[in-house]
Amino acid sequence: MALKVGRQPVEFSVPDIAAIVQQALAADAWVPKTVTVKAQAGSIILEGQVAWNFQRDAAERTTYDLRSVGKVHNNIVVEAQARDRQVRGSV
Repeated sequence: MALKVGRQPVEFSVPDIAAIVQQALAADAWVPKTVTVKAQAGSIILEGQVAWNFQRDAAERTTYDLRSVGKVHNNIVVEAQARDRQVRGSV
């Protein structure tokens, strides 16, 4: 897969693309460290668990913003949050 930088395309291997995506996600304050990246030819697979849906969306948006990424499969799971009433009732 080629990424155009300036006038000459730069070639990245699949592991390189996965590493670039992982670095971008690590730099995003909204994406927790529980999100992991797998890469397959032309696709990125996001996995892991997050507490909130906005974190799931942030991971996907950050990944799509990278030029060398084609398809993104967002398999991140949003964990159920306990409500105050549930916690108080169980105490």
